[in-house]
Amino acid sequence: MTFYDTLKKVCREKRTSPCAVVSELGMSKSNITKWKQGRSPRLDVVVKIAEHLDVNVERLTTSQESGRNTTEVFRTNASNIVYAIRCLHNGKVYIGRTQDIKKRMNCHLNELKAGKKDGNFQADFNRYGADGFEVYILESGISTCDVSGRETHWIREYDATNPRCGYNKFVKKEVSGFENVKYGPPPKAEVSQ
Repeated sequence: MTFYDTLKKVCREKRTSPCAVVSELGMSKSNITKWKQGRSPRLDVVVKIAEHLDVNVERLTTSQESGRNTTEVFRTNASNIVYAIRCLHNGKVYIGRTQDIKKRMNCHLNELKAGKKDGNFQADFNRYGADGFEVYILESGISTCDVSGRETHWIREYDATNPRCGYNKFVKKEVSGFENVKYGPPPKAEVSQ
């Protein structure tokens, strides 16, 4: 069952349609075509739709038939990815960035299974296990220069450093303040004799 199939079912129960929801939220109707083709929206879009329909996010992201998340994270070959790991039981998120989503998720999983993370993320993993979490790609294919800033944006967007909302320890410091950025190696310093 795709995201669109689930959305259509929920809309039917709420006596509306996916087209009406997209229109009421001021979103492009081209999203519906993408969803019909099997693509899943970003987490922020799912949250917005869930709030509009007054349902839990899980209702829109979990196939009623399989019980599995319809967001197919590991199918992407994109790099410079900003992702979210979300606890199904309390809605808390961890926001991160990576070049390779498969390797990064395996790294997280191995660290959590070994008890190497600290704080609430580890405690919730110990309590709910791997099945208690979902992974979302928030953005992908971001330029190398922008990926850190986009990660920071999403950490702030989800208030992920607030222990009631997320698992991030801090917002990574953005590299900014340089207006004249140049690409390539800098010129060599002249040595006075």
